[in-house]
Amino acid sequence: MSELLVHTIFYSSSIVISLGLGLAVLINNPRKGLNIFYFLTTLCYSIFAVAYTVGVTISDPILSHRVLLFTMVNILTLCFNTAWVFCVVGKLKDYKRQLVLLFGSASALFIFFLTDTSRFNLPSVPKMYFANYYQPGRFYWLFILFFFVVFIYFMSLLFKQYKVSNAVERNRLKYYIGAFFFGYTVGSISFLLEYNIQADPIWSAFLVFYNVPLAYGILKYDLMDIHIVAKNALVFSGLTVLIGVVIVGLNVLSNYLVETFAGFPFWFIPFLSGLIAVAIGHLVWTRIRDVDVLKYEFINNITHKFRTPLTHIRWLSEDLRAADSLAERNNMVDQIQYASMRLFELTNVVIDVARDNNSDYLYRFTKGQLGEIVQEVYQSHQVQIAKKNLRVNVHVDPSLPLIMFDRTRLQFVIQILFENALIYTPANGQIGMSLDRGEGGRTVRFAVKDSGIGISPEQISLLFSKFYRAPNARRADTEGMGIGLYMAKTIVEKHGGKIKAQSEGEGKGSTFSFELPLV
Repeated sequence: MSELLVHTIFYSSSIVISLGLGLAVLINNPRKGLNIFYFLTTLCYSIFAVAYTVGVTISDPILSHRVLLFTMVNILTLCFNTAWVFCVVGKLKDYKRQLVLLFGSASALFIFFLTDTSRFNLPSVPKMYFANYYQPGRFYWLFILFFFVVFIYFMSLLFKQYKVSNAVERNRLKYYIGAFFFGYTVGSISFLLEYNIQADPIWSAFLVFYNVPLAYGILKYDLMDIHIVAKNALVFSGLTVLIGVVIVGLNVLSNYLVETFAGFPFWFIPFLSGLIAVAIGHLVWTRIRDVDVLKYEFINNITHKFRTPLTHIRWLSEDLRAADSLAERNNMVDQIQYASMRLFELTNVVIDVARDNNSDYLYRFTKGQLGEIVQEVYQSHQVQIAKKNLRVNVHVDPSLPLIMFDRTRLQFVIQILFENALIYTPANGQIGMSLDRGEGGRTVRFAVKDSGIGISPEQISLLFSKFYRAPNARRADTEGMGIGLYMAKTIVEKHGGKIKAQSEGEGKGSTFSFELPLV
């Protein structure tokens, strides 16, 4: 009885930890696929753990058999894990067919087992110190086969991504690869007793800890995207209801365990739930505080950005009255028009940032040649290039086909990347701008390479976050807002492409590039 009590406490703890981490990650960013699939994974695991914990303590073999049927939810755990990996490697859109096939196979397996439950498991039988335990059905091996095939598949995707990633991304993927390997290896221990191999399944409860490095990897490397916490009242209302249901469920489980086991501490699950609630509360408070800081910085930056062209317009207007020659007046009018255009562009930036989550309808896709935009951007910055005596090399592959894109949006992206290179490259430096086919010939790749201030490895993963600016970038240009690269990433992704940054370190230059599909 004492061994069963310890086993129950271990699994009860794993339920609370799993749900706590899942809710923390979901609250962190309730709209991001990575966070949603992580939460669904932890939810499925929690359902499995509750069914397993209750099922192995029931003395009635038929009732135990029925309760343990709910552990079939592990099929969905595998599916959500795979979808989560698709998000990690940036292939969720590309792997839609694989995802449909995966969930289709899972559904077929569910139907196959539910039409005749003896295919999944038979009436439970006593094993080791359990009142009743799994007795595999004649087709239970299909579940195990599905388990390992899917596991090997998504692990191979992670390893493949690891090989082609930069140092920072590799560090992140190490968390994920190690976590999955540990979780699925430890979790598999429970299979052994099912086939009468005398291995204590209590160790499989430790598989919950594979969620910790996954959550850590999400929260650590997604830090600057946390601004959407508390943004949508409806999401929080739904989460409040969900948390309420979870609390009620944990209380029911606690009462059941207290009634079933005379020595089970009645305070254990409520106390553990309280600790998780405090941790989630602290996380939410921290993120909301970060939001306030970011808003304050944004207001300061945008005020400065608007003040500069307004000041120029005021001064130029005053000088225009005193100008004697027509040439001077025309020059001042040109400068006023330029300052006005800067104000117009800044206004569009602020508007776009405010509604970037729902701006698909603003895009106007037409077929055109991207090389024309590259040349236009290059020609429009000749004054800045000459002022810093920069050597700029532009290469556009003349054989590139026409592609579908929003001309205004992509011009903004190319301009942002090129202007950043101009700003952060010192005088007499070099810049290369190229447009050619991407790897495999299925994409168009635009790249800007400079000999500027460079980027430290730990900053690369944060560059495309809203309002984020690297420390050396803030020192080099005090007027930046930390919005340009974020918007560039959003625009490229809405075109079905990918954007990335590469650098060997500070002072060693950098390369910013994006790829768009040809079809």
